[in-house]
Amino acid sequence: MELLPLISIIVPVYRAELYLERCICSIREQQYRHLEIILVDDGSPDRCGHMCDTYARQDARIRVIHQTNGGLSAARNAGLAIATGELVAFVDSDDYVSSGYISRLYRLRERFGADIAICGFCDVRGEQVTPWRIPSGEPFVLNAVSALQNMLYTDDFDASVWGKLFPRTLFDTIRFPVGKLYEEVETTWRLLLMARRVAVTREPLYFYVKHEGSIVSSRFNERSLDMLEACRHIYDYASAGHPELLPAATRKLVYACFYLLKTLGREDRDHPEVVRQLYAILRRHRFAVLRDPRAPKRDKAAILISLAGQRAFRFCWTLYCRCTHREA
Repeated sequence: MELLPLISIIVPVYRAELYLERCICSIREQQYRHLEIILVDDGSPDRCGHMCDTYARQDARIRVIHQTNGGLSAARNAGLAIATGELVAFVDSDDYVSSGYISRLYRLRERFGADIAICGFCDVRGEQVTPWRIPSGEPFVLNAVSALQNMLYTDDFDASVWGKLFPRTLFDTIRFPVGKLYEEVETTWRLLLMARRVAVTREPLYFYVKHEGSIVSSRFNERSLDMLEACRHIYDYASAGHPELLPAATRKLVYACFYLLKTLGREDRDHPEVVRQLYAILRRHRFAVLRDPRAPKRDKAAILISLAGQRAFRFCWTLYCRCTHREA
């Protein structure tokens, strides 16, 4: 009989009362049974803390942490601090997963002798469930550099830590930055570089629920610039002796500028210094992205439109998001 490793699933819980039952049920019903399920109640003001304790009484695999609110990074770090599994996966408390989420990631990792395994996901808006990428083709394996390039170009996966299975030892020296938005952008690229092999399938095993309370639906504030800071760190790393990563890192930095300009919307008049900073980055790097054959056509079109000014860019980007039902 095969001896399967213990896998820890860490679930940060905050203001998810309407979604938590679906989330936890989907984890408890995993085909892979040898699990440690860590629910981190991050000072949630609703019934989530009580619900977590109830689930723990029903399932011996569930452990609960109650802490004062510290944000998503602090909650994930708290889960990592007590995790005992050989491998670690993450699920956000308003999302849910397929019954084969863990088993297929584990088999994928074993099949390719990989450190990290990554699956596809679906966007969920109400009753509409849409695969983020067309779930076609055979699984494949990448080295660390190719995996990071894939993430920076958003070819087959993005920077989210959910939808991925990691060795717990990767987190011995890496933690999520507390107090930062877009903390996954700052973290996942470092994890990928520590891997020898990364196995990828486009099969959508994770269901990412989009609603008004999500970070991606938030309006601009000063903390939104955390995304730009994280992308600068990647760009600086690539510039310091890693030329094979520089085109992808440049594309990600330019994309961050477009994303923030879109988030600003009509509030751009209230943040003239931010707008000037973003356009300065675009002017510096736009020709590099236009020449990059791997850069998405959408990015190249956005660069050309941005030459006409913020008003034209704002109009076109809003129209694009409305037509494609995307946040960014």
